[in-house]
Amino acid sequence: MRNVDASLEAVEEILNILIEISRLDTGRLEPDITSFPLDEVFERLKVEFAALAREKAELELRVVATRLWVRTDRRLLRRVLPNLLANAIKYTPKGKVLLGVRRRGSELTVEVCDTGPGIPKGKRAVIFKEFERLEETAASVR
Repeated sequence: MRNVDASLEAVEEILNILIEISRLDTGRLEPDITSFPLDEVFERLKVEFAALAREKAELELRVVATRLWVRTDRRLLRRVLPNLLANAIKYTPKGKVLLGVRRRGSELTVEVCDTGPGIPKGKRAVIFKEFERLEETAASVR
């Protein structure tokens, strides 16, 4: 039941992402900066994406627990990370997808790593534009 509830919330959030993208583009979205434990976000993502990863028999989703806190907009972070995880799972036919955080001095880097085919160097600037995807990669994982 917990997984179903989390999955339904994830779908609702994906729809809200489209609205927020337009707000970001027009400068009408003000970030709400707060401090919170990063593991709260990680645990929720683990629940939401576990079933999706299990659908692929040879794919393992690993979320590394952390005690670190962040100071950022929770809502915006919750918009970015599910997209990165969903793409990592979608485009990684077998192996691992890892969500974790790395500390470098006073800065934290949240990372999604996978054993998928990766993004070719020449396409990296293109792939992070809105509504872009690499057709050759998408066709190979269907």
